Parts: sequence; C-alpha cells; structure tokens
Amino acid sequence: MKFVKRSQREVTPEISFVLMDWGCRETFHTLEYLNNQTERRDRYEIIWIEYYDRKPARITQMLEDYKRCGLPDPVDTWIILERPKGEIFRKHWINNIGTLEAKGKIVCFMDSDAITSTTLVHTILKEFENIPDLILYIEEIRTADKSFYPFKYPNYKEIIPSAVNMKNGVPVAMRNFRSGLLADPSLIHCRNYGACFSARKEDLIRIGGWDEHEDYTGYIAGPYEMSLRMELTGKKELWSHFELLYHTPHPGNSGIDNYSGPHDGRGVSSTAMKILETKRLFPLEENPGIKALRLKLPAVKLSDKAIIGIDDDSLNNDPAPTTPEKSGFAYLPPASVTGWDKKTIYLLAKFYEELEIRTLDYGYSRPRAIGSYAATLAKKMGLPQERAEAIYVAGFFCDMSKILGSSSEKNRSSLDFAGIFESVGEELASTIKKVSANYREQFDGNGPKRLKGTAIPVEARIAALAVHFDKLINQRGNGALDPLSERVPRSGVGRASSFNEALSSIELRAGKEFDPEVVDAFMDIKEDFVCIHLKNKHGLLNFMYPCYNFDEAAALGVSAKATASAAIVEGAGHIKDTFMDFNIFRIGQNGREVFYAIPASEGNFDMEAFDKGKYSFAYAGKNIDEVKNYLNPQLVLQGFYGHNFIFAAKRYFAINQSETVFSIVKAVTRQYDTDSYVSGNLRMLKQKVLVGRAKEHLKNKMKFLVKKFLPA
Repeated sequence: MKFVKRSQREVTPEISFVLMDWGCRETFHTLEYLNNQTERRDRYEIIWIEYYDRKPARITQMLEDYKRCGLPDPVDTWIILERPKGEIFRKHWINNIGTLEAKGKIVCFMDSDAITSTTLVHTILKEFENIPDLILYIEEIRTADKSFYPFKYPNYKEIIPSAVNMKNGVPVAMRNFRSGLLADPSLIHCRNYGACFSARKEDLIRIGGWDEHEDYTGYIAGPYEMSLRMELTGKKELWSHFELLYHTPHPGNSGIDNYSGPHDGRGVSSTAMKILETKRLFPLEENPGIKALRLKLPAVKLSDKAIIGIDDDSLNNDPAPTTPEKSGFAYLPPASVTGWDKKTIYLLAKFYEELEIRTLDYGYSRPRAIGSYAATLAKKMGLPQERAEAIYVAGFFCDMSKILGSSSEKNRSSLDFAGIFESVGEELASTIKKVSANYREQFDGNGPKRLKGTAIPVEARIAALAVHFDKLINQRGNGALDPLSERVPRSGVGRASSFNEALSSIELRAGKEFDPEVVDAFMDIKEDFVCIHLKNKHGLLNFMYPCYNFDEAAALGVSAKATASAAIVEGAGHIKDTFMDFNIFRIGQNGREVFYAIPASEGNFDMEAFDKGKYSFAYAGKNIDEVKNYLNPQLVLQGFYGHNFIFAAKRYFAINQSETVFSIVKAVTRQYDTDSYVSGNLRMLKQKVLVGRAKEHLKNKMKFLVKKFLPA
C-alpha cells in the first residue's frame, strides 16, 4: 500500500467521503460534483482508494488544474493498495482502510461514479445534527438509457424521465419508509443499500468495522451487513427524504459475470442476512487496526428494542417523504421559436469563441457558459421563450466589444451591433446591444451610468449575475493576466472561487450589485449552474443547450407564467381550462371535485363516453396541476436516429428531430411532416424507429435500383 497523497489539512473535517475504485472507473466525475458543494470545502475531506496498482492520469490532471487555479485539492488523500492484478477485489478491506484514515467524525461511503447535488454535504451534516443514533442512507436514481454513455455531465432533470426506480416523481424505495432493514428485511431488494451510507466513525469502530470475511469477496458486499449489526445496538436506519444521488449507465454496471460470494440469487449476501437470526454484533473477521481502536472504547451491547427486531421510534417519528419537484422544462437541440437566423448566430458565435480562446489563451469557452447561465435564469424567472433565447445570445456576446471594439472603458459598448447582426433581426440585435451597454450597471445605482433598480433592463440584470458567476467559478485561466476579469495576477497562478464562495459572493451582493429577484432565481437553480459549468469545462455544452422548451409555453406560443394562469371559462355546465391540445373540465362527483382532461378536438365532455373509454388520452385527477403535470411533455432521448423521444400522458412519442413544437394530439393524428411513433414502452418505441428507418432505407434503395436498371 502506498500514499500518492495524504491529507495535510489544518482544519479537522466534519465528514470524510470514502470512494473506491478497482480499476473500473472511466470517468471521475463524482470528485467534481463533490467539489461543487454549498458547504465550505474545509468541512469535508475526500479519500480515494485504488485496489490495484493503478494511478489514473485524470485524477493527477485534476490535482494540477485545481492547484493552478488556487482551489483546494479535489482529493485530500489518495491511496493505492497495489494488490496483484487478477486478484478478486475486497470492498470491505477498502472501506476499513478508509475508516482508519478518515479524520471526520462522520464517514460516508458512496458510489464513486454517482452524480450528487450541491447540497449533499449540507444534508448529511444536518441529519446527524438532528438524530444522535443515526445510520443514514441516500437513494440513487438510476437510468438504463445508453444515450448517457459516454458520460456527459447530465442534469438530474434529464435523468428523471427515464429513471427505472422512480414512479410519479418519488423513488420506488421510499415505500415503507418508516422501517429499517431489521424491522422489514424485504426492503433489501427494493432499496439501493450500496449507493451511499454514512455513520459516525466512533459507531463504526464500536461495531468492529466492515467484516473482512472471505464471503464478502467481490461483488456481493455492502453496508447492509454493518447496518444490521448497528441496528442491533439501537442505531436508527434513516433514508434521507431531502437528498438523492443519480447514476447513468456504463459498461459493467450491472455486475453480471463478476465474482461473487454466497448470495440469495438476487445479489444480497446470505451470510450477512443470517445476522437477522443470530443477532451477531461483531464481524466474522475483524480488521486488526479497527479492533485495536475498538478495545479502547466502552463495550457495545445488544439493544432491548433490537431483540424483538422492531424499533418502535422508527415506526412513528420519521417525516413524510418529500416528492422531488418535477422539471419545468427539458433540454432540446438548438432550435428557436423566434424568426432570426440561428445559423448566422452559430457561425458568428464559433468565430468569437475561438478568437477569445486563442487571444486570451483560455482552455475552454467563456461566452458559451455566460449565455447558458443567463438563459437558465431567464427561464426560471418565467420570461417568454423568445426572450430566453435572445438573452442567451446577448449573454454570449455581451463582452464582444472588448475583443472587437475599443479596449478603453469609455468605448467598450460603442461597437456597431447593427452591422454585425444585420441578418438576425432588429429585436435580437436590440437585446444584444441593451445587455452589452447595461450589464455593468448595479442594482443600487453605483454602476457606470448610475442606472438603478428596474431602470436597468431585466436582460442586463440577468447577464450581470451570469458574468459574475463565470468570473468566479471558471477554471480556464493559465496564470497570465486575464484582461476580461482582471482577477488573475500577472505574475502568479489564477485564483478561482469554490462553488461555496461563489454562492456567498452572490448572496452578499443581492440588493447591491444584483437584483434580489435574479439572485433568488439563481439560488433555486444552482444545480443547473453546476451542470452547465462542468459540461462547458469538458467540451460537452451544446450551443443553445438550455434554451429550447418542450412544454405548454412552446405549444401555445405564450410565456410559462401566462399559461399557468390561463383564464378559466364556463361552458356546458362545467368549468374548463384549455391546456395544450386539451380541455380540462371540473366536475362534481360524490361531493368532491374531479378534473378531467380530454383532447379539445373531441368537443364537450360526456361522462358516459368517458366511462366507456371513448376519449383518447383522457385523464382524471384531484387537482388541475396534477392533470397538467400528466400532460406536460418531457424530453427523454435526443437525436435517436433523427428522432427526439418525448414522454407525456404516460406514453412515449418519437417525432422528427427537426420539429420544434410538440403536441400529443398532433402526434397521434400524424400531422407532423414525417410519421410520429407512439408506444407505452421506451424499448418498443426504439424498435419502431429502427424498423421505420430500415423500411425507409430499403424503399430508397429499391428506388435507386429501379432507376439504375430500369430506366424510363
């Protein structure tokens, strides 16, 4: 065993994250997500342990990049066990070494290729602060959609529509959420006990740590073995209702053909589950280092509650699970609802981007990130789709005058945009000029032109925050003077801000430099900003990535706010609301209100016809928002053989990629330029598209052969 790097932290961390690899990781994105947290970096440490003699170059590069930017090391301790190649890996060995090396009072063992939110550290700290005898688990939402491989730093909003263990926005594992494994052993097959497990270090040591018995060699291993023993001593198993991890597929993630110890045929160790009968408290084989520490602590004993197998407190006191908020928008390819020529913008953007990267020696794009941050804020604030697109472009070009115009402060906004953007339309050019001329203004009136509050155009107020966030968070500098941010010293290494520092900086400027409403929107969608930042850093941020919107706003051609408050009118004795291609009727039944949605083309609502199932895509719900969420389309898969896959009304639709607006009724009645496919199953829909493509290819080939060999 050797240490590539060992923590030299001056401040003792509160949490130690232990991540392992046994030569299988292709990407190391979990390290990046863990380094973009709302909590200060000194509150937690990250330990990376390699089982075999492998030293991934990507981690070395990350260490160099973070050091160059003046950021805390992305990995605090890096251990290589140097086990011989071909030996079956031992997860419990690795975790015991992590436990011994951990300096935090809380130790978290988690999936080393998971996607985390920015609040993971905060949630773990709060949970342990509230409950003394805690064993904390966090569920991992998984998708089997292969379009996510190779890894693309997706937003969780992109993953949820195709998640295999989530139903109606709630993780399947959250059923029977008040019970622990000791009280309900059947939970072992519906919850992902291996995704993320946290406990106090002292509690781990008291119970003898991870069992190093040979039955836990290979794939069949996990914290549930330790969790059972800890529950027997009175510890309480809790699954967080405030936090989730996410996982996208990669080769080998199923564990098929991996070596495994004895198990129940469904991937759970039979040796571990015998603890339910034997009430064994300590490992079959204890790590010597853990044992030495354990003997210095007071003895642990069997809990009275644990003897009967039920913890009464755990059955009554847990809060109800929180339903994750549904995505208000999905991401689609670069297509606009406005009339301007996006090809001109795209080509000009590419030129400007390359010019800036080469002139300033940037490692990756700056304007692409600023435009994306600005458009995401615009969408969150409910601005119409066309304005979100214009703000994206304006954010992209807001500093263009610094490169192409005069470098003096006085003339930085004097660039003649009318000539450069002549072909894109007056409205878009006006937005670009408005942002460029005003984004340096401050909300409290201390900007260059002394504009104050709402006198500053909202587009400029949005762009101001987007530019500031990018200046703080970017890691693209090379140590030379950055003439655009003026934050990088001429003689030394650039100092980027951590995500936590960036949040604090923006919060402190609310009401001063920035519009408080824009700051509030930013705080609500900080996960989107991390996603954009990481995508951009790795060259995966598509042009206009966050702009396009497949929802009711796009279908109706009005703003999201306007749609949400659509006028309710009375007709045929019912109250109805028009939403997309549907009429929603409110009807009294047995003393309660029920909302029914039917296609507008069907005319007035008929209860008898509804009961007989004569309406296509009809749906009933207790409130109007529930019905709208059911109908609201979400992007599931992008660009699959020229088709975008949409999920709506519990059906999957494949429509031609060139279509910019989606309608359920239009898709069913085949009103699009090409055939749209419909299925209740995503796999079946993919087959339909492939078969359709095959037929089209065969038809074209036949035409070609007929033309060639049977001339007219």
